[in-house]
Amino acid sequence: MIRLFRWVSAHFATPRLLIEITAIAVALYGVDQFLASLETRELRTEARHDFDRGESLLQQGRAAEAIELFRHAHVEDRDNRTFALGLADAYLTDHQPERAQSGLEELLAADSNDAEANLRMARVMSEEDDPTRADSYYHRAIYGVWHPTQSAPIARDRTAARMELAAWLAGRHQNRELLSELLLLDQSARTDPAVAAQLPALYAEAGDLNRAESSYRTLIRFNPSDPKVYAGLGQIELDRGNFRGAREAFEHASRLDPDQGEFQQKAQIAGRALDLDPTSRHLAGSDKLARSTAILNMAVAAAQNCPSVEPEVVQAGAALLHGHAPSESNDASEVRLQSAEDIWHELPPSCASPEDAAVLSAIMHKMDQ
Repeated sequence: MIRLFRWVSAHFATPRLLIEITAIAVALYGVDQFLASLETRELRTEARHDFDRGESLLQQGRAAEAIELFRHAHVEDRDNRTFALGLADAYLTDHQPERAQSGLEELLAADSNDAEANLRMARVMSEEDDPTRADSYYHRAIYGVWHPTQSAPIARDRTAARMELAAWLAGRHQNRELLSELLLLDQSARTDPAVAAQLPALYAEAGDLNRAESSYRTLIRFNPSDPKVYAGLGQIELDRGNFRGAREAFEHASRLDPDQGEFQQKAQIAGRALDLDPTSRHLAGSDKLARSTAILNMAVAAAQNCPSVEPEVVQAGAALLHGHAPSESNDASEVRLQSAEDIWHELPPSCASPEDAAVLSAIMHKMDQ
């Protein structure tokens, strides 16, 4: 068209003709641009429709079908990072991390600080069992650039990414690293019930029962009528050896939900452990001996029905029960407790009644602390 315009200009040029030709050329260009824009809008509309259908299928667990729709949406609109991220999600759900990685590498090549792409790359590395790189990508996601949306503010996205990292570390039993992340999440937990709900179990997994207990008390402020929260606190107190606190928490849970028999059963276990606790301060010698004798008696009774325990160990415990010991003898108490421990370490839980096993487990765990 340009060459024709030049040729006409050179041979027949008049001001009026040039104006008319120019107007026609501009009009044709405008029509061409309009048609191209219309086609682009139609393709993007179709791509968005495919993406929305793909998301619906992915939520239904139909990842393989969703992949085809996400792929089509991505091909039709390659500049849309949401479509690229959706395709990566579908590949990950379908356990195809290598294909997810390929698309994510393109996104990160364009923007290495893209937090959402880094988060998905962390999941890829986790799926491919590359913990060093997974950890690195998780931290890049946390400290990267998040794109704000109406449904998820940036601060919440960062917190969610850190929570996912914490859960991943818990699954790998990396307790020291896990504890570091949980301490950073504490501030969010004070104002966000969703975060607060997850911290106690993670603190317990990290081995910090004191912070687990504190986290449950924070959660109680959000959910003072939730019996499961009190039951969770009761279990932490039982694991800590605070049998009185455990009994109170389980009893509170039972009052909130009387139909849940497990809460009352746990309260009874905590109460029995409290009554038998040989480590209680200011315990008279005679009381300690009575408690150690009762504990040994439970262990021997369970072991006598269990062929897997060495007979000599059981016989030694039984002999102590039938022997005479001074009522104030601390040594006699310690000998009985040691014998009970020896039996317990060989005793499969199935040999004792569930409640006796739970009581012995709680007491032995406290004695080992």
